[in-house]
Amino acid sequence: MRKLVNGYVLVSLLLVLDVSLYLGWRISLAGYWTDRVLFWVWLLLTAVVFRRGWQRRVTKIYAGLLGALLVLSMVPMMIPFSTIVMVGFGLDRFYWKDIDGRIRIQQTGKSIVGLPTLEVVEKKGIYEQQIASMNAREMWHEDNTYQNIQDLVTLHVLRQTKDSVQVELVYKRGKTIFWMNNE
Repeated sequence: MRKLVNGYVLVSLLLVLDVSLYLGWRISLAGYWTDRVLFWVWLLLTAVVFRRGWQRRVTKIYAGLLGALLVLSMVPMMIPFSTIVMVGFGLDRFYWKDIDGRIRIQQTGKSIVGLPTLEVVEKKGIYEQQIASMNAREMWHEDNTYQNIQDLVTLHVLRQTKDSVQVELVYKRGKTIFWMNNE
């Protein structure tokens, strides 16, 4: 039981570190599914720890806290809960394309009430960092035409400033230049 608890604490700390790095600096483990697998391992280990250590008072208190947090995430119209489910199980990404093995562009929807987001992710070895993002509404042009991200051929990062990135999206029928947020 001691090894199980030590492993669970390690996986929990890795998950907290991963979430903190993503929320603070938009850095995550390399690969789209790596973060989700870490979440699934934590979820599975949580069930195993509860099953094996249910006799202990600490386990019951911890289960109560996790249950209370789960219920509290459902209170505000289930938006936080649905976000956890969408991101945790990979239901948030609508489309993605790898560009030259170094950059990935993806269209995600991390909230059930928000518009989809276009994200540019740069791969840096064992981790990757989101370098730019923009709201899907900004993909509409002045003449009411919309460039579908699925028609994208390639992408070029033209300029980077402290708070934004200029990106050229090259499509089959032309190209478009956008300034994207660098959060």
